[in-house]
Amino acid sequence: MLPPRSSTSPPDRRLAVSVVPQGPRTLVALAGRVDESAGLSSVAQIPTREVVIDLGGITFINSLGVREWVRALRSLLGRRAEVTLTHVAAALVPQMNMVREMSAGTKIASFEAPYSCGKCGHEGPLMIDVGVHGDLLRAMSAPKLPCPECKATMVCDEIPGQYFLFLELDQAAARVG
Repeated sequence: MLPPRSSTSPPDRRLAVSVVPQGPRTLVALAGRVDESAGLSSVAQIPTREVVIDLGGITFINSLGVREWVRALRSLLGRRAEVTLTHVAAALVPQMNMVREMSAGTKIASFEAPYSCGKCGHEGPLMIDVGVHGDLLRAMSAPKLPCPECKATMVCDEIPGQYFLFLELDQAAARVG
């Protein structure tokens, strides 16, 4: 299991984009709001073949942000970049489930899902590592994860067969191993 991430950016924060070249690949981190003011041109123009995008800091996305994200992703994939999405924030998952182009052609390494603990009542998003839990995800089943407060088993608050659609699980076997 990956360590839990928490978004520290307030809901009204503009999108911050960090682009760090590392030899043959580029690491990108996005934090804040993805909307009509999202400056994703630096992401769209990344020249390396391998691009890893950390989406854990995304707090909000609207329809114009979806448009900007899809444009940037199309540009990367059009140059045959191998794009891996990590720490996909819970704010993005509903949009990715509705708009296939938001994740089509990418590898999803990890994502947030809403969980709750029946023992202590803690609720919140937990990070799911696709590599670790691939077999469960392919079976459209949510992994049971430990509560960060009391260590009891938490359960997913979403219907896995609907929430996990963006993973393109029919192709996950080739990705996960």
